[in-house]
Amino acid sequence: MLVGLAFATQGTAGELMHVDGVRVYGRVHDVSVTDIHEALAAISGKPGAVEVIGSSEMHVYLQPRALGWVPMRHVDVVEPDGSRRSKWMPDGRVVWDTPEAMNLIRTADEVYVFPVTTPLKPHRNDRHLRLLDTEARQKLVSLLGEQENWFHGLDDRIRTGDEPTNTGFLFRHGNAELILFFSSGDAVEGTFNGEFTRGSIVGKSAQEMEGWKRRYAQPELAEK
Repeated sequence: MLVGLAFATQGTAGELMHVDGVRVYGRVHDVSVTDIHEALAAISGKPGAVEVIGSSEMHVYLQPRALGWVPMRHVDVVEPDGSRRSKWMPDGRVVWDTPEAMNLIRTADEVYVFPVTTPLKPHRNDRHLRLLDTEARQKLVSLLGEQENWFHGLDDRIRTGDEPTNTGFLFRHGNAELILFFSSGDAVEGTFNGEFTRGSIVGKSAQEMEGWKRRYAQPELAEK
């Protein structure tokens, strides 16, 4: 059921409305309320906001906001019974399968580490950004900049409760930014130029990543 529907004007952002208690803005008249409801239902958890880009694309912002937005696209799908219909589906990307993100890891002008004190609700800690020295950076890039070190599949592990402090990384080249938040099992969530991305480091590389943290990120891991 759709509730809390209202319209208002919001300057250059265009129209503003609320669907199921979620703020929706942008080109809201390019889609229907049913479209918005379907896009919201396709996202796990409670979205923070929706930006309507056009009749075939929306950006659903996640909570916490540090995880950026997921592109939702209106696509034709084939149902199990063979019928076809159009529906709204997330079109998120993973780190290892995004060439621009992998290239940024390898070519960033600056690479920073910072503490992630709440890995299940991460945020970028600008107060504690620390620029990595050459050795730490080279070893980090050798781990994260190779596709073979990432799990090529869907990491469907569910993490609950509290987790100890972990590490986050900021890769920057010009206006491009990749932010990675690590949690238990070297699962990764983050953003590439604001768009949500994710992945997991696996096998021997995961062990090496844990060793990297212990050697080069002791100040960050000590944060509470």
